[in-house]
Amino acid sequence: MTPALDLGDFAARVAHLLALCVAPGQLSPEPPPASSAAGLLAAAVVVAVLVGAVRFQRALGSKVGKIAAAAWWVAVAAATAGALYFRAGAGPLGRAVLFVGPFVWLALALTVAALTHAARRVRFRYRGHVAAAVVLALGVALYVPARGVLTSPARMWQRALEIEPSNESAVRASAAALWAARRWDELVALGEKCVAVAPAACLCQVLRAQGEVRARRLPAGLEHARTTADLCGTSAAAHQVHAEALALSEQPERALSEANRGVELLAVADADKERWESALDYARALALWSLKRPEEAREAAARAADGGDRDARLAAAYFAIVAQDLQAADHWLAVMLADDPADGDALYNTAFVADQRNDYNRAREGYLATLRASPDYALARYKLAELTLRFGVRDEALHHAEKFIADYPGDPRGPELKARIAQQAPAGR
Repeated sequence: MTPALDLGDFAARVAHLLALCVAPGQLSPEPPPASSAAGLLAAAVVVAVLVGAVRFQRALGSKVGKIAAAAWWVAVAAATAGALYFRAGAGPLGRAVLFVGPFVWLALALTVAALTHAARRVRFRYRGHVAAAVVLALGVALYVPARGVLTSPARMWQRALEIEPSNESAVRASAAALWAARRWDELVALGEKCVAVAPAACLCQVLRAQGEVRARRLPAGLEHARTTADLCGTSAAAHQVHAEALALSEQPERALSEANRGVELLAVADADKERWESALDYARALALWSLKRPEEAREAAARAADGGDRDARLAAAYFAIVAQDLQAADHWLAVMLADDPADGDALYNTAFVADQRNDYNRAREGYLATLRASPDYALARYKLAELTLRFGVRDEALHHAEKFIADYPGDPRGPELKARIAQQAPAGR
C-alpha cells in the first residue's frame, strides 16, 4: 500500500467516524480499507466540514455561530485523534465513538441553536436552548439502542461482519478469537460466509480450510485446502493449510513438499511471519513423523511449539512420550496446562505420563481430572479402568469399565476389559 493510499484510508476513517457518531446503529463499526478515490472523497468531505464551519460563523456573525464553528473544528480534531489511535488493525474504529460522539453532537446542537436563534420569525426567547436540547435528546435516543455494540469490541466485530462478511479487519479479529478458543465449527462458518461474498479472497479461503482441517473434517478440509493452495499460489498460509491437511490424510511426501514451498514463500512475506513459520513447522513435523523420521519430527514440533501453537505443543508432547522422553513431555504438557488448566488432551497425557511412571495416585487423579474437564474423553475412562485393574482396585475398575460400555456400546474394548476384570479374583489394593 502506497503512502498516498495510507493517507487516503486515514481520511476515510476520520470521515467514517464522524458519520458513525451521527448514526451509531446504522454504519459498520469498522470500515473496510478505502480505495484511493474513496480516500480523496473522504478528505474532501472533512475539509468541507471545516471550511463550512468557518463560512457558517461568518454568515451568521453571532456568538453562538462562532461557538458552533469552533465545536466542529474540535469534533474533527477528536475524530482525527480517534482514527489515529484506532487505526486499521488496532481495533474497531467504533471504540472511538463514545469519545468523539459527544463533540459531534455538541457541534450539531450548537449549529441548530445558532440557526434557530437567527430565525427572527420565532420570538420565543429560549428557542435556541430548546432546539439544542431537542438535538441532544435525539442523540441520546440514537445511542441508547446501540449501547450494547458501542461498549463491546467483540460485538463491534460481529456487527461489522453482519454488514459486510468479507470485512478483512473484522474477519481477522473474529478468526483470532475463534482460533484461540478452538471453536473450529464457528471458524468454518466465518470462512464460508466470507467466501460466499468474496470467493477470490485468500483470507476467507484459508480460514475455511483451516477450521475444517483443525476440526479433522478431512475430506472437505483437504479439498478446500487444495483449492486454496491453487487459488492463492503465492500465499504461505495457503500452502501451510494444504500441507497440514495432506499430513493428516496420510500423504506425508506431498505434505512435506507443500510445507517447504510455504517456507520459501514465507521468506518474502511481510506480515505474520512468526505465526506462519510456526504453523509450517507443525505441518512439517506431522509429515516427518509419518515418514518415520522421528528426530527431525521432534525438532520441527519443538520449533512449532515454541511459537505458541497449542496443537504443535500437543504433538511435541506426544512425540516425546513415544520416544520415552518423559521429561520433555512434562515440559510441553505443563506449558499447555498453564495456558488452559482445563485442556482435556493435556490433562490426559499428563495422567498417561504418570501412568508410565507407575505413579498410581497422580495417574488416577489425572484421568479423573480429564473426565471432569471433558466428560466424553473415552480414552481417559478406558485407561482409568485399566489403571485401577492393574493396581488391584477391582470394584473401581469394574465401575469404569461398565461406564465405558454404557457410553460407548459399539467399542469392542469395553467387553474385553470387563472380561479381564471378571478373571481377576476380588481383592483389595
